[in-house]
Amino acid sequence: MPSENADIARRFEQLADLLEVADENPFRIRAYREAASTIRGHPEPMRALVERGEDLAKLSGIGKASAAKIAQLVTEGRLPAFEKAAAEIGSGIALLLAVPGLGPKRLRTLKEELGTGDAQAIEEAARAGRVRAISGFGAGLEEKILGAVQRGEDPS
Repeated sequence: MPSENADIARRFEQLADLLEVADENPFRIRAYREAASTIRGHPEPMRALVERGEDLAKLSGIGKASAAKIAQLVTEGRLPAFEKAAAEIGSGIALLLAVPGLGPKRLRTLKEELGTGDAQAIEEAARAGRVRAISGFGAGLEEKILGAVQRGEDPS
């Protein structure tokens, strides 16, 4: 159950990354990134604030929706908004976001160029050498994708 501020902030950043891959509202993405920054930099654990019933929306950079998500993550240990975004984008995208050099913008480019955002389809494209054929991508990034998939790295 995520309780440390760094863990909570990381989940918010991952949610923002997934929304960016999906080309969602940039203001919403920015709000999650700003909330992550506030959470990470806050001197007191979010768990303690939630347990005391503090109004997290009073913290700079935290809106009502983000405050509710923090409380949910602290109390339930999960974030349905993250789960929903991951399901909508395709399986394994969080794994691919952990690949160095393959952030949300590049992953969105892969999704557009390959016609799919599914991690398995991206892996197959990398095995076939189709990733390196996309402008701005190369053999090194293909190898990183395949290595991450092979190791089964999952940042969550």
